[in-house]
Amino acid sequence: MIGVAFLQTSTQPGLEDNNIAADFRGVIVAEPVLGSNRQYIIVEEDNIRVRANTARYPEYSIGEELLLTGNFLLAEQDPYYQKNKGYFLVNKIRYTVSGPNIQKISLPGENYLDRRWYMLRRWLVSLRKKYEEVLLKSLPQPYAGLSIGILLGSKDYMDEELYNIFITIGIVHIMALSGYNITVICKSLEKITKKGSIIFSRYGAFIGIWAFVAATGFSSSVVRAALMGSTLLVARMLGRQSDSFVSILLAAAIMVGLNPYILRYDIGFQLSFVAMVGMIFLAPKLEPFFSSLGKRFSEIFSTTIAAQIFTLPLLSYIFGRISWVAIIANVLILPLIPACMALTFIVGSVGFTSVWLAQKVGFFLWLLLGYVVKISKIVGSIPAIDIQYQMSWPLLLGLYLVMIELIILINLRSMKKNEEN
Repeated sequence: MIGVAFLQTSTQPGLEDNNIAADFRGVIVAEPVLGSNRQYIIVEEDNIRVRANTARYPEYSIGEELLLTGNFLLAEQDPYYQKNKGYFLVNKIRYTVSGPNIQKISLPGENYLDRRWYMLRRWLVSLRKKYEEVLLKSLPQPYAGLSIGILLGSKDYMDEELYNIFITIGIVHIMALSGYNITVICKSLEKITKKGSIIFSRYGAFIGIWAFVAATGFSSSVVRAALMGSTLLVARMLGRQSDSFVSILLAAAIMVGLNPYILRYDIGFQLSFVAMVGMIFLAPKLEPFFSSLGKRFSEIFSTTIAAQIFTLPLLSYIFGRISWVAIIANVLILPLIPACMALTFIVGSVGFTSVWLAQKVGFFLWLLLGYVVKISKIVGSIPAIDIQYQMSWPLLLGLYLVMIELIILINLRSMKKNEEN
């Protein structure tokens, strides 16, 4: 591995300001990010990762082995680094190269399990792309792009104006598989599977979550969110409801131990964590307020509002604004998202055999997505729905401590009343 060995010398003093001409052999470890005329690939070998900026075509796939030849630059010197430091740190990128000469090669086959793993991931990516093609043929825009975003988390086909409305009214998380919707999927699957046999009710939701992760291609952000959701489910499967928070803390500690940078730079990890804390501590306290709607809807609304309340301070700290209609928009839209995801899955599956039939089945999905789009535009048209305010980190920490303290006091009061009765 001459290229790898040569690149390692770039960390020596005196070479920091120079491009380094070298070869680098490695494997694509993440799905390439495609732009209008460029693509960005991450190649790794011997724990060294290189981000290559290359032409849009030919396209490359995860697991392919490449030989990159070009001028390599330390990640810290890349102009893109200062504005996106977290991206480089979270993905452990040490070098970048622009416009390299790329050759597909075949490395020795000693890493049999690694190769089979990459083959599985490549197959899953191709399956997801087939789903995208079917949905694009089965639904008109912007509904096709919205359905792809809701099920698969891809924004590539999303209408830009509609996407900006989602951001403004605070529901963009329905298209971010590392954010809120993973927590909602966890909760929904858990409730749905309780209607089955004991075995299915205990393990069906867990299997369902990881089947969903597999279908979306095992992206790292989705895996992290699913791991946090799985710990919550496992705690409940074992009858340890009171230990749910401990389970999530353990999962978070493991993930941070493996990659400390996610604690500071991974927004999806942060939002998933605080959303689940809200689900555990606050949602049960809100359910009685929606009891007249029935058990299922009271759980959906309480979970949605709890997640929103706990994530609003963090969103203010990160993005510098708060949407005061976010809770309203989420209450009106989020209860339909599981049905939208289920119908999108059905339409995509039917489309593998008959696009014509998928278009007919897609009519029901079109009705639900039409509601989501219409409500979003109505809420988005409300004047002055944004409050421009960026919370400082001391205030952020203090607010979360107060929120948790209030919930603890409410729990203690409830326990005291139960003992008296």
